[in-house]
Amino acid sequence: MKKKVEPMQANARLLELPALFKCFMKKATQEWKETMEHDLSISQFRMLYALHAEGPGKSADLAEMLGVTPGAVTGLADRLMQKRYVTRTRDGHDRRVALLAITDEGREFVERIKNRQQDALETIFARLDDEDIEHLCRIFTLLLDRPSSDAQASARAAE
Repeated sequence: MKKKVEPMQANARLLELPALFKCFMKKATQEWKETMEHDLSISQFRMLYALHAEGPGKSADLAEMLGVTPGAVTGLADRLMQKRYVTRTRDGHDRRVALLAITDEGREFVERIKNRQQDALETIFARLDDEDIEHLCRIFTLLLDRPSSDAQASARAAE
């Protein structure tokens, strides 16, 4: 039987969630930096890994895949280009379209640190069993898939 939660307690718990998530991301980023022994951010590595796994792609497609803005992809690409891990070319048919591709050097980098990256993630999530990780994935997917208009309508209805 579930324990009844008073409305004020439930509201306080909901208000606590963004702060907890922010603290978790800060701790995860710290663990990442300590374990990885390189100067790529998690976002930079995710983009490099996506290019490694999926092949060349348009900036807009990468932005959607990574859940960031196209402007963020431009910044990530700029930093990865400085390290010679990524190249940017213009589409021959539409010069407005930028195509990003991983270089041989970038591919070698990903292959070299893939195991360390796995170790870093395992360290971050070491306290969770497989079922907890599945629940987290399910919950985050539900939260991200929910259209913002539904959230706004729910908020108005609660007022």
